[in-house]
Amino acid sequence: MRAGSRRDVTIHMCSQQSLNDSQTVGNTEMDQHFTPRERRRTGFTVVELLVVIGIIAILVAILLPSVQVAREAARRTQCMNNLKQLGLALQNYHLVSEMFPPGSVNAAGPVLDEAGPGLDPLALEPLLTNEYHMSWCVQLLPYLDQTPLYTSIDFNEGAYSPANAQFRMTLISCLLCPSDPGLVWPLGTRPAPSSYAGVHHDRAAPVDVDQAGVMFLNSSTGARMFDDGESNTLLVGEKKLDSPPLLGWMSGSRATLRATSSLNGRPPGPVDAGADAAAGAAGSGVKHAIDDGFSSLHAGGALFLFGDSAVRFLHDRIDAEVFRSLGNRADGAPLGDYQP
Repeated sequence: MRAGSRRDVTIHMCSQQSLNDSQTVGNTEMDQHFTPRERRRTGFTVVELLVVIGIIAILVAILLPSVQVAREAARRTQCMNNLKQLGLALQNYHLVSEMFPPGSVNAAGPVLDEAGPGLDPLALEPLLTNEYHMSWCVQLLPYLDQTPLYTSIDFNEGAYSPANAQFRMTLISCLLCPSDPGLVWPLGTRPAPSSYAGVHHDRAAPVDVDQAGVMFLNSSTGARMFDDGESNTLLVGEKKLDSPPLLGWMSGSRATLRATSSLNGRPPGPVDAGADAAAGAAGSGVKHAIDDGFSSLHAGGALFLFGDSAVRFLHDRIDAEVFRSLGNRADGAPLGDYQP
């Protein structure tokens, strides 16, 4: 090997040795600043863990309301679809029969109600055994893809007859608002309810003949009788479920018929006191309902089906007289822009 190459190798080895010595000295100096316990620590401190938990809690607090709003929006959309399905069934019924189904079918009126204060719900049905009271919901069953259920009902018997007990406990999905958690009783023990009620009158009164709405006792109302126009007349609206339900969707009573007297408890509507007094005198001791307006668990109002099959959300801040007029098919009152 030549002398120049041997000298270069020697210089390189010396430089590498100096570098190693420097690193060794540096590591030794750093080790002097840390105890053995500190050199072994690799986990989180309590403060760091609390900071992470706090950040997660803040994110949950921000995102959870958004998730709940999205779920309620989906439930409201499903409720709207239910009303649209009912609207299509009502229009098909009208196309065949040239009228909308009667709100309740019975030999005489007024219809005994389910809402007597202090009345034991289980003691109510025996009082109604001789009443027929088939509701508009029953008439719509063939148009709601429920023909087997419709043909199983014994129409020679009334809605409260033991012969129809099994059928009136059948839940019908399009009659239930998904936002209402009222289905908390054991299935098969009470009549299946309806979240939707037909409009029988424009003021609180027992269901009877010749009322201002579209579906009342033994009614035969057709679209030709909508002097106010189909887009200004309510057919069906939402109501909160009673828990447990008393009479269910088969009963043409307050269970499936309501008046435009109030919306979510406000504003208070007019009461037909004379009709209620006459009904009490003619009835069997069951007090008739007065507060029979519409309601829902959707924030701020409820969904309604109009005579033109449109489904609209009405705010509970709607003017009382305007809401009453929407429940009257022929009062001639101009409505204008009635949404707040």
